[in-house]
Parts: sequence; C-alpha cells; structure tokens
Amino acid sequence: MAAISQDLLKAYYSNKDLSGDEKFVQEVTEAIVSFQKALPHDHPFREDVSTLKRFLIARRFVIADAHTMLDAHVVWRSKTLPIEMSHSLLEDLKLAKYYGYGKDLNGGPAFVVRSGRFNPKGPNARHLETAVHAVVYITEQLLKDTTADSFSVLYDRADFSISENFDLELIKAVNKVMADNYPERLTGAYVFPSGIVLRQLYKIVSPFLDPRTRTKIHMLPSHKDLAQYFDVSTLEECYGGHGTFDPETAYPSVANGKES
Repeated sequence: MAAISQDLLKAYYSNKDLSGDEKFVQEVTEAIVSFQKALPHDHPFREDVSTLKRFLIARRFVIADAHTMLDAHVVWRSKTLPIEMSHSLLEDLKLAKYYGYGKDLNGGPAFVVRSGRFNPKGPNARHLETAVHAVVYITEQLLKDTTADSFSVLYDRADFSISENFDLELIKAVNKVMADNYPERLTGAYVFPSGIVLRQLYKIVSPFLDPRTRTKIHMLPSHKDLAQYFDVSTLEECYGGHGTFDPETAYPSVANGKES
C-alpha cells in the first residue's frame, strides 16, 4: 500500500506540480521517515534522504517495494562498482559513442550520446557487457563531479543509420540498469536533430507513455532549440559551443595487469 494518499499520488504521477502542497510535502516526509525506520541502522543509504526519496518515487511510494528495490541496488553496487579501467573498457570509451560534456540550464551535467557511432555489428562490434559498463562508468563520473541530483541526455542522431547503428540490445540493457539503479536521475532526454517524420512518429507514440516520462522527452529540430535546455556555451562546437571532446585525454590509463 502506498504511503501517499491516492488522490495526491494520482496528481503527482500525472506530473502536477505539488511542491507547494503542504499535505503532499508532509506525506512525502512521513514516507521517507517510515522508509528509514524499515531499514537496518547499518544500511548504507539509511541517512541518504535524497536516495530514499528517489527509490520511493520509482515504486510509487510503496515502502516495501522501494525497500526491495534499494536492497537489490546495494547488491548490484557491491558487485559492479567501482568499475576499474581496463583495455576493453578504454577501447569502447575512446569510440566516443557516449560521454559527459557540458551543462544543462540547471547546471546539471550533459550526457552526450552519439548514436551514429554505435557499433552493434561487424568485425569491430561492441561487447554488450563492456558497453553497459562504459555507460555506468560515465554515469558515476558525472554524478561524482557535480552537486546536481540529475543529468540531461543529449541524444545526437547525426550520421545515424538504422541498418548500421541501431542497437536495440544495448538500449534495453542500459535502460534496465538505469531504471533499477539510477531512478529519478534523468532531468530530460533531448533528441537532436529531430526531423518532421520523427516528431510526427513521437506524437503517435507519446500518448502511450506515462505523463511523467513523456514530459522528460523532447524533440529538438534545431540548434536554437538546444538553447532552451542547455548552456550552449559549455557544449561542443557542433552544438554551438566552444569546446571539443577528446576521448584520448578524457580517461585514465589502464592499471598494470588489467587486461579485460
């Protein structure tokens, strides 16, 4: 059973702004306190209020479900993190298919995804586990290097070929890892450039998405539209900024003996 009254819960997940609703704020606070009490005193996230709130939101404020999700996350972290640099990981990162560069207008980091560089097939095809680890590595770096609670994804469609670059397997794998372990970390996903066909297709699909997800996805036709969400001056030249991402200098070298 949810720790928030059903009328407020429905309004919140319909993306209504309840930040000024005293009853909602009070019920959220009480839900977090109840969640804390349900956790062991030595739980690594017991005093991390922002994390508890994010996991509660992900499970519609059902404390038992959020508890299960958070416990699974703790196990995942112990098995997965920290991700050490290896030759295979560095090789994948240097393809610059995904990387952190720039800021959004809220000061949060920009996670750039260059879909035209995806390599799901062929002699140099990516290794799925390595690619997922690369995305997690970047995510951890972005969150470590900022005071922001979330990041924005700039999904670049330049040079994308559906026959060469479409990587559904990777998209599904990354989506699961993010949904399970980084709930409420996404400020928004911005698809650029988006032509009229893609925008029309999204209009057809979007009603089937829940309102909270729908408001986070934006189709941006032009550079002018980027400026509505990103601090363009912090982005690369190809997006109207002044810098250039250099994958050769962006990552640490591989520790001795770390081959895989």
